[in-house]
Amino acid sequence: MQIFWKEHRAGRRTRGNIAAVILPSLVAGALLGWSLILACNAVDPCLVSREWDIMRDMGIAQSILDGRYPEDPVLAGEISWYNPLTGLMLLAAHFLTDIPLMRLAVVMGPYLNLLAPLAFYFFAASFFGRAAGLAGLCLMLFGKDGMSPYWTCAYSPWLLASVYSLGLLFITLAAGTKAVERKTSSTFLLAGLLLGITFLAHTAPAIIAGGTLLLLMLWEQYRLRRVEGRPKEARTLLGLFLLLLCMAFFVSLPYSGPILWRYQFHVLNPWPSLYASQNVELHNLPGQLWHAVSLRNGVALLGALAVFRTRDNRGARVVICWGLVSCLLMAQHYAWQALRLNDVVLPSVVPGHHAAIHLAAVRTVLFGVGVVALGSFAGRGLAVLSRRFGLWRAEGLALPRTGAWTAAALAGLILYGHNPYSGRIDFQPPGGSAYYDLFERHLPMYCWIRDHTPPDAVFLCPDENLGIQVVMPAGRKLVNPMLLYFNPYVERGPYTLRQEALLKALETGDKDALCDVAGQYPRLYVLLDEPVDKEPPFATRVVEAGGSVLYEIQYCWKNLDD
Repeated sequence: MQIFWKEHRAGRRTRGNIAAVILPSLVAGALLGWSLILACNAVDPCLVSREWDIMRDMGIAQSILDGRYPEDPVLAGEISWYNPLTGLMLLAAHFLTDIPLMRLAVVMGPYLNLLAPLAFYFFAASFFGRAAGLAGLCLMLFGKDGMSPYWTCAYSPWLLASVYSLGLLFITLAAGTKAVERKTSSTFLLAGLLLGITFLAHTAPAIIAGGTLLLLMLWEQYRLRRVEGRPKEARTLLGLFLLLLCMAFFVSLPYSGPILWRYQFHVLNPWPSLYASQNVELHNLPGQLWHAVSLRNGVALLGALAVFRTRDNRGARVVICWGLVSCLLMAQHYAWQALRLNDVVLPSVVPGHHAAIHLAAVRTVLFGVGVVALGSFAGRGLAVLSRRFGLWRAEGLALPRTGAWTAAALAGLILYGHNPYSGRIDFQPPGGSAYYDLFERHLPMYCWIRDHTPPDAVFLCPDENLGIQVVMPAGRKLVNPMLLYFNPYVERGPYTLRQEALLKALETGDKDALCDVAGQYPRLYVLLDEPVDKEPPFATRVVEAGGSVLYEIQYCWKNLDD
């Protein structure tokens, strides 16, 4: 396993060697550029994103545009609870280009999501060598099978905070590792700045980056105190880490400040954080463990052994700490599911699939290390055979290094042959009428609501999917948002009862019951997915667009005026 580290150090000493330095970066750049072109081709015909999460980010952007931040975009009278960086970037691009937010949410995806594989390559190459970085990059670009969800450790054309924020994680870990190594206030301030920006983008990578840097700092504390006997430097390091945390907190205040002031992070609705996608459901754990028995995971296991045996290396330390934090987050997710089986409900830090994403990211690094270790071992074996049988002279590390690069190239070819972009649904442009029926037909109603209703207008949507696709991106309020998009710091029960009361009053024609609830809102609309034979009582049809119909409840306010 030591061969790998010799290869890395040898590569670092040959800065002038074009084949060892420039060529790998050119290959990585070509792979990234080609992936970007295919991603742009996939999203170019689309007017609406396929992902619902981006609708929440659009709602934040619209709320800022309307001058109402930090107001919750979809829940009247509450504070925004979701990380705002994606919405801020959408809004900045809107100001610079005058392109509508809905279109920007589509076309910005290929570019912003490229941050993850780009940052990964430089992260892995700087710690483990360019061959390992290139092999891991191929896994990130080509390792995803065609039907897996977009939100995973892979490059995707569709803009998602959980995807591009992986790039911020890699940058933050690299900066934090450098800070622990140099022990200067400037490097710790930079790491804190990056950690705060990561938190503005997404909570999961910020929690994992923060936990990783904490373990890394404790590891260095132990080394300074117990191994080298330098307690003064250990105390200085502790102070610098506190400086990092203060910087991160200060940078995150546009997001965390209003929540801290209004809710003190007291969770009343834990269900969004307890969401479990199919791949991380507790009852599917045995199947997932069996599915984990694969060639790529075997290579990653070999990489893990190489990393653990060289754990005094700074790159190995950061990956070990990172993997441990991700495993703890995954274990917490399964433990919380087990508790729920016994009617014990506890809020989680983030949904469990985010732990799976970051475990996959750790595996991607280990896969690159494992590929290089295999190739180096094969090259070393070939060198021994050549010397023994006098076939040719193999000097120094030439054959092991050649074996590492050959293994990286073969890994990339095999991965792409197994999972080509042409077989991935997220890289396929829309075909037939399904895309229009599911997504684009709602665009006219979204535009009308955004342009013709006030920001404090409230919408009653019997079909909660319609509220997420039409009302939420317009930055308008919902009587009762979908559970997964409901503010976790607000009790949901009263809102559910309010919606049920409104629907029952409309169904039975009870004027008094309707006005008792509707009178709590400045403007109340009813949005239906399609025209109905019997229109809602006490409601005035406002507009029909894209097959959806919008009504306004005016009866109650007319009575008040009379």
